[in-house]
Amino acid sequence: MAGWIAYGASPRATLGIIAASRALALMRGRDYVVPQDVLEVIPDVLRHRLVLSYDALADDVSPDDVITRVLQSVGLPQVAAQPVAPPAQAQNGAVAPQAAPQSNGTPQQQAVADPTASVGGQQR
Repeated sequence: MAGWIAYGASPRATLGIIAASRALALMRGRDYVVPQDVLEVIPDVLRHRLVLSYDALADDVSPDDVITRVLQSVGLPQVAAQPVAPPAQAQNGAVAPQAAPQSNGTPQQQAVADPTASVGGQQR
């Protein structure tokens, strides 16, 4: 298959795939992209960006044939159908703060600015 491609898609094709996938997701009423969105726009974005070799033209291979074979050889990411649990909430309805990770097991000291301290040699 590598002998069929004279010039492949540039990095700009990736930007086109991302933009088209986002637009398709938006048209379907979502504010996020799923792998199926990407899969559906790839042929339209890549079709005119591939320059086939003379061997491919002699073998009557189209850009769609190349794109189909590439997509068949690459697995799609699997997306879980279960929603992610929201953060834990305190009893008053506020979101409970998350504990900061500690590297050595001791609490880290944070410097707190003294509002009465002098700034630039002048007392506040």
